[in-house]
Parts: sequence; structure tokens; C-alpha cells
Amino acid sequence: MEIGDNVIVRSNEDTPLMSGVITRWYDNDGKWSRKVLIVRSSQDDKEYTCFGFVMAFNDELFEILQTMTPKEQYNYIFDKFPRE
Repeated sequence: MEIGDNVIVRSNEDTPLMSGVITRWYDNDGKWSRKVLIVRSSQDDKEYTCFGFVMAFNDELFEILQTMTPKEQYNYIFDKFPRE
């Protein structure tokens, strides 16, 4: 994924599903071995650090996920999509 990509974000917390745009990568000033994504939400225009699932935006998938509870969304994504 690259800066500027439109994405769907599903946190592992009980929060609403989010869509947005990747604005940058964050690695705690080099202290972490892995970088995490910072995404600007389409819903409230705020930036969020994303520790859950982040995947390329897809209208069909976003509509399907919106019909589910947060836990159902997380389980659906976990079962359907491979992790790197």
C-alpha cells in the first residue's frame, strides 16, 4: 500500500468501520521494527493510527461489511483475506 491509496480500515476494537486515504507511515521515530499506517478518515477527516486490518477500498466489500457488527466484520475479514 502507498500514500494516497483509498482504504477500508477495521480496527480490532469495537469502533465503527472506517474508510479513508493513507497519509503516511509511522514507526515511532525509528523505535519500532514495523511501520503502521496513518489514515485520514472519510467520515470525520481526522487522522488515525491503524493497527487492525487495512485493505484496498472496494465499494462492494464496504457495503457488505456495513451490514455487520464490528466483531462480524473482523471475523469476516480474518477468514476471507490472507495476511502478510
